[in-house]
Amino acid sequence: MAGAVGLGVHRGALSAGSPEAVFAPERIAALTAAIARCGDQSGSMEGAARCAVAALRDAFPTAEGQSALVLVRFFQTARWELLTPQLRSYALARMAPGAGGEGTRCLALLATLGDQPAWCDRHASRDHQALPLAGAEVVRRMPLALTVLDHLVGADAQRGGHPPHTPAYEPRPTRVAVHLVSQVAGSPLVPAQWLADGYGVASALGLGGILPSGEVFSAVIFSRVPIDAPTAQRFGAVTEALCAALSPFAHLPLFDPARPVGRVVPHADGAPAYDERHNTSPILPPASLDSSAGWSVQPRPSVEAALRDQRERLAQESRIVETLYSVGQSLARQLDLGKLVQQAIEAATSVVGARFGAFLYTTRDAEHTARRRFALAGAPPESFARLGEPHGTALFATDPPNRATVRCVDVTRDARYGGSAPHHGMPAGHPPVRSYLSVPVVAANGELLGSFYFGHPEPGVFTERDEQLAQGIAAQAASAMENSRLYRHERATAMRLQRSLLPAAPSRVGDLDVATAYLPGEQGARVGGDWFDVIALSADRVALVIGDVMGRGIGAAAVMGQLRAAIQAYAVMDLPPAQVLDQLNNLVCRLPREQIATCVYAVYDPCDGTVRWANAGHLPPALVGPDGTVTLLEADLGMPLGVDTAVFADASRPLPQGARLLLYTDGLVECRDQPLHDRLAKLRAALGALCRPEAPVNVQEGAARLAEAMLTGTEHDDVAVLYVAAQPGATRKASVTLSPTLEAARAARRFARKTTADWGLDELTDSVLQIVSELVTNAVEHAGTPMELRLRQRHGALLIEVADGDGRPARQTPTDRGDERHRGLMIVQTLSERWGVRQTVTGKVVWAQLAGPERDEPGAPGQAETPTPAIRSRPGRRAAAVAVPHAPAAR
Repeated sequence: MAGAVGLGVHRGALSAGSPEAVFAPERIAALTAAIARCGDQSGSMEGAARCAVAALRDAFPTAEGQSALVLVRFFQTARWELLTPQLRSYALARMAPGAGGEGTRCLALLATLGDQPAWCDRHASRDHQALPLAGAEVVRRMPLALTVLDHLVGADAQRGGHPPHTPAYEPRPTRVAVHLVSQVAGSPLVPAQWLADGYGVASALGLGGILPSGEVFSAVIFSRVPIDAPTAQRFGAVTEALCAALSPFAHLPLFDPARPVGRVVPHADGAPAYDERHNTSPILPPASLDSSAGWSVQPRPSVEAALRDQRERLAQESRIVETLYSVGQSLARQLDLGKLVQQAIEAATSVVGARFGAFLYTTRDAEHTARRRFALAGAPPESFARLGEPHGTALFATDPPNRATVRCVDVTRDARYGGSAPHHGMPAGHPPVRSYLSVPVVAANGELLGSFYFGHPEPGVFTERDEQLAQGIAAQAASAMENSRLYRHERATAMRLQRSLLPAAPSRVGDLDVATAYLPGEQGARVGGDWFDVIALSADRVALVIGDVMGRGIGAAAVMGQLRAAIQAYAVMDLPPAQVLDQLNNLVCRLPREQIATCVYAVYDPCDGTVRWANAGHLPPALVGPDGTVTLLEADLGMPLGVDTAVFADASRPLPQGARLLLYTDGLVECRDQPLHDRLAKLRAALGALCRPEAPVNVQEGAARLAEAMLTGTEHDDVAVLYVAAQPGATRKASVTLSPTLEAARAARRFARKTTADWGLDELTDSVLQIVSELVTNAVEHAGTPMELRLRQRHGALLIEVADGDGRPARQTPTDRGDERHRGLMIVQTLSERWGVRQTVTGKVVWAQLAGPERDEPGAPGQAETPTPAIRSRPGRRAAAVAVPHAPAAR
């Protein structure tokens, strides 16, 4: 088994002290195997129960090295005739006068094991040695065990005097039962509250089953580690294993000492019907008695021995099936290949009783290149790391075809051992191996996926039963690996589709520093429909979009692509945020299949230092002021997209220099074990710590640190984050309000001439005057409302805007060659670099942008790194002012 084996640290590894780690599926599987072996080590029901109790105590160590189970006790119902004289006296003392005798049924304590020495001897128990089921004492002393019995046979039956196998009542159809007390403190099912107060018991568990004899057993467990309902369900396999392991003892002696297997015949001189000195029945005397004591032992007939052998074989097969079922259930739920192979080798190593095990398996990357991987159990990776790459030998074949199971009682005595160079046996430093077992892991289509290898320093450890168990687990692992491979293929396809639909946002757009992140969910979840976008708009404004399509997989990613394309089109139309969401909602409502999505659409305007947004049922954005104050923009969250009657509203907040805005999807804050309110509070605290006033504004580093603070690596949902900081450049502003009169155009030209002169833009004066005349004249003629003329100079460009109270959009009208009207917007288009119209709450704004004489080149600091979309544009077109007269054109 020479080889270099490395174990990766998986994302979201469990804490060694967590309930999930303490009661892990592989430990449950190992426990069921240990319980199954109790049948080979006992001669009575008491001995088997004592072995099972010890297995339970040893199966769940905590990180501190102590058992998670403070106390474990095992009870069984028994007829009065089977109790020892001491137990009969004990039970009579707790019964009403005149009660007791033949037909009375009791709940007897067969085994106990706990933290205190007094808890490890059933004879030392003051309150639980044997209690009549028909009395009130059992209800007061053992309510949890009684509850388990009630699940199995019913309350009336268990308290009656009839044994369960008589026709006096009908048992319930279930063969086993598990009852959880998740919180012991204050529970009426645990009268011994001192266990919680003095020994830290957090939860209790009752396990019960019906034996072939009709008797019922109950194991009561007190745990210092909390047990929840999903964990308690795992103990169903443990209860089944207990039932299978104890079934062969149902008709054997109830108590120790172990008796010889034989039929006892009294001597002719007569023997007492009962030996008080030894507390035994003459039917089954203790092994210490010989013929001088008045007893002789004759062998049982061969037919009885054959029946017992058959019963033991059936019990063994039942235990194998139970073990394979438990391990298979655990592997089938795992989709992460690394975790799957680790669980498989750990479970197999524990079940077969190997000192250590290795799983050598093959994976293929996106280019279908085969790579060999390793997983170890029972030995630290360091013990194999220095051995180098494993080499195939006659015994240890690392490459196909290795399809045969190999089991060696003593590998050092095998003829194939030691015949391969360079080590001719075990390499120096390899852990000692005498017992050896290798099992191939083969897929249903015949493909060899890998092999299990097990070793033990002692010879003769692995049996035929271990080989069968390992082969069963190998088959389960192969099926799970195929399932994982198909899942990874589907997930990779969806991921490629989703990433192809997400933008590669630059680090700066307009006056915003931008950081984006998309983190797919943990391997156990399919890809979702989260998306984000950053869209440059007119007048150096920037649209910020975050959204989430409900559902998972390729379908959700495809719908997300449709919505992203649609919202880009609506954004280019310069619609207000609420109208953008109205249009998007109309689209979602008309999709072929019913779909729900959430979205936030926000527009940052650097000229007035504000952000205006609308929310369609999405989590509230977080606004961080320059002073570090964090505010969740929770006003009017709106209905999700896909609701016909949804109505959306705009809201606005200042976004000054140094302020930051965070948009995110639910994967960042939603958590299964914490309320959303607490997670949002944690988000606010994390943002406040990152955005202290003295801290530099670095959105890239801030986004990374925020993800580190909020995420654990085990999130099942995808996470999309859009984090921006306002860093506006210098802006010159000038505006004038005009009345809709014939003098408006002249007043506008005077204002524009003075402003361009003050700003040193004499080269643009003629073009500015012509554009201002056309836009103001159009507003007077077609809108007829008061208007505002605004001039803004940013980044070397000059922006001209005319805002009026008429919501009808301005548009060019086709003209004939001889037509002297309807040429105003054509003149604006000719003189400007780009122009457009956007609607506002009170009307519309018609704008035109001119490139100034000192305008920076695209891509220079302070400029958007992507082209700015506009309704109509002619990049690079700069017409001479003398080409058009100053007088307004005829319309």
